[in-house]
Amino acid sequence: VLSQGRLAEMIGAAGLELDHALRAFNFTRDIPASIAAMSPGTRAWLEGFVQGINHVLLKGPDLPLEFAWMELDREPWSIEDIVGIGRLSGADVHWMIWLKLLRFRKHESWPALWEKILQQGMPGLQHSAMSGDGAEEVLGTILAGSRSGSNSFAAGGTRTGNGGAILASDPHLPITVPNIWLLAGFRCPSYRVIGYMLPALPFVALGRNADIAWGGTNLHAASTDLIDVAGETDFTLRTETIKVRGGADVSRTVRESRFGPVVSDAPMLGAGIDHFALKWAGHHPTRDFDAMLGFNKAANWDEFAKAADDFAVPGQNFVYADRHGHVGKLIAARLPRRRQPPAADLLAQPAQAEDWSSMAVSSDLPHEYDPGRGFVASANDQPPDAGFPIGFFYSARDRARRISQVLASADPVTVATMKSLQRDVSSRPSLPLRDLVLSLYDGAVREPEVRRYARPVIAVLRHWDGAYEADSAGALVFETITTLMMDSLHSPEDKIAYEAVWHTRDLLEASLRETPAERAAYLVAKAVEHAVPILRRYRNWGAVHRVRLRHPLGMLPAVGGRFQFGEWGVGGADNTVMKTGTGVGVGPHRVPYGSIARHISDLSDEDENYFCSLGGQDGWFGSDTALDQADYWRHGRYLRFGMRPDTIARDFPHITVLKP
Repeated sequence: VLSQGRLAEMIGAAGLELDHALRAFNFTRDIPASIAAMSPGTRAWLEGFVQGINHVLLKGPDLPLEFAWMELDREPWSIEDIVGIGRLSGADVHWMIWLKLLRFRKHESWPALWEKILQQGMPGLQHSAMSGDGAEEVLGTILAGSRSGSNSFAAGGTRTGNGGAILASDPHLPITVPNIWLLAGFRCPSYRVIGYMLPALPFVALGRNADIAWGGTNLHAASTDLIDVAGETDFTLRTETIKVRGGADVSRTVRESRFGPVVSDAPMLGAGIDHFALKWAGHHPTRDFDAMLGFNKAANWDEFAKAADDFAVPGQNFVYADRHGHVGKLIAARLPRRRQPPAADLLAQPAQAEDWSSMAVSSDLPHEYDPGRGFVASANDQPPDAGFPIGFFYSARDRARRISQVLASADPVTVATMKSLQRDVSSRPSLPLRDLVLSLYDGAVREPEVRRYARPVIAVLRHWDGAYEADSAGALVFETITTLMMDSLHSPEDKIAYEAVWHTRDLLEASLRETPAERAAYLVAKAVEHAVPILRRYRNWGAVHRVRLRHPLGMLPAVGGRFQFGEWGVGGADNTVMKTGTGVGVGPHRVPYGSIARHISDLSDEDENYFCSLGGQDGWFGSDTALDQADYWRHGRYLRFGMRPDTIARDFPHITVLKP
């Protein structure tokens, strides 16, 4: 439905502009060519998978309740549908960033703002995708489904002491029920595999087989250019007919340029002032399904690295571990060998598309295998230099540094080490900004009555250790003051742009240091005063930082409350290893994205595999396994899944047989 832009068929006119935008992206554009490029074995695998889906869909006696609520009919799937969903999952994290920032290009302050963003490096997706309302939030949720964050790390046999490596992964994605990840395992004559799948994609995206384990994080790869087509005259037009539940069909015209679809034609994307086309690696024939099935079957590093050459979108850092104690990390992406940084106005000129004539694959990009430190880690941080831009904007190094610090100090690294690290909420890099705030306050406030009033806030802030525990008063005070400082130092327009970056803390610290000392001190004092009632009312971080489990239909007005399934306070923040997006504003807020699917495998034993999903395994309303892992996630517990046949027979006595 999403890959084809058919939301309006389910939710009516509210989905019309979303469908127009999704069809403008044209996820299905090169699907026939990609299917033709598949190996015969991969195509046969997909065809068998589709037959299984259709057997249940067309012949099953019951269908999910959503079919009745949305008046949906049974409709057979095709291999093209599967590949289209794969394309949707490969959406580029930059899309919502660029589209969020485009509105500022003509503002007088844009050059300075753009320079500051580039200096800090790294606009990110989460705030820009998730801070809007209504249709924009839904579109952000859809596009954020491309593995927008994640941690993955592995300790080799020299660090674990048991001969095998241990790998841990935790993808960061929008928090929703049902969880986007599905835990599954399968056995073939030639291999066995267990791990997390994405719905409708017939491979394990992160997990293990008998010999190796793997996880991934988003590379933030430069796999897209927005090309200025204002001077172009040669376009192909296509008419998209959008069916609308409860209304008449609507026709929209979409242009295709020589570079790709003119996505600015969609009102939700174009802002009415630009004409730009999307040039994306996913609009070319790719062999991503061959790559992922190759990972599932690989028995060693060489086979794993060879499979990575077929991977294109979304660009990923893959972390590897095996039963012999080896670890590694590689980049899997298909990227143009660009010769220059992104344009200051965000739109590349047509001549720059020539860079796409030479494309790099995984074997052309940096990798590491069995480094001397004994471990590898990835957390969306900047990769080594490749001689050309792999990307332009990366996440802050906080998570990668914290992971490395813990793994380097653990002796030995155990499964318990990995479990603790996946729930780590330390953010010591926040302390320099905390110290700057305190020094400005100490230098500004002399009145005894003001100091008495603010004493609780200042005392809490001074004793804060940088940890975002749910019961931390210090985290509450720090986030309140820094949010208020952002409000004071930046215009509403600049705030929107800043919310499109992962480096808000660094940008705020730079702004404070650039502000005349007297004014900076005054603003800090005011922010501290405003934090006093916040601390009195809420007391700790978890009181305002809230996880809310809800179905995507929970966004709908009037009936949305029926699709919400619980709420609680949680620790963590944007830059902690246990990522829980902080949202925007002072006071209670919903955590829109973050850690949702924990996985740990000890390769010394086939049965030492641990998983936990935020929510549950089942997407069927009323199922007793739809939300049963929520408490496990909250309290750091895991489900153990073995791979040996006798273990599986013991732990999974329920058998369902599907006959042709």
